[in-house]
Amino acid sequence: MAKGAGGSRDYSIGELDRLPWRRLAQVSTDTLIPAHHRKVAEQRLALRIQGLALGEQIALARIAPGAVLADLARLREPAVFQALMGNPRTTVGDMTAFLQDPHQTPEILRSAAEHHRWGATIPLRILLVTHQASPVHAALTVLTTLPEAEVRRLLAEGSLPPVVAIQAARQHDGETE
Repeated sequence: MAKGAGGSRDYSIGELDRLPWRRLAQVSTDTLIPAHHRKVAEQRLALRIQGLALGEQIALARIAPGAVLADLARLREPAVFQALMGNPRTTVGDMTAFLQDPHQTPEILRSAAEHHRWGATIPLRILLVTHQASPVHAALTVLTTLPEAEVRRLLAEGSLPPVVAIQAARQHDGETE
C-alpha cells in the first residue's frame, strides 16, 4: 500500500490501474509515496497518453512527471509541446532530446525558438539553427543571438542549412542583409 501526502488514501499496485489519469499524475510525483508505487503510476500514465483527449494531454503536459515527458513529446502536437515547455520538470536535456528529433515539426521548433525560457539557452539555440526543419525566419532570428565564436564554429562544421549558412557567412564577414 502506498500512502500519500496529507494522509491521503493508500493505494495498492492493482488500484493504480483504476485511478483517473490526473490522480495517477499526482501519485507519480508525490515523494511521500514509495518509489516503486510512483514508478508504476508513471508507467500506467504513459500507457494512457494516446487515449486521452487533446485537452487532457495538454493538462497532463503541464504537470507530468519527468518519466512521462518524452511520451508526450512524441505526440508532436504543438499545443501539448507548448505545455511541456512550461512544465517545471522539463530540463534542458529533455528539450534537447525532443528538439533533436529529425521528424520534429517546424511549428514546434518555431515555438521553442520563441519561448522565453528555452529560446534563451545557447545549446538549444544552436540546435534550432542547425535543425533542417527549423523555419528559416526562426533560424535566422536565433542566429543573430548566437555568440560570434559559435557562428564561426557552425560555419566551419558545415552543419547549418544552406540559407542559414549564407546569412551566417554574411554576419561573420560583417555584412548585413
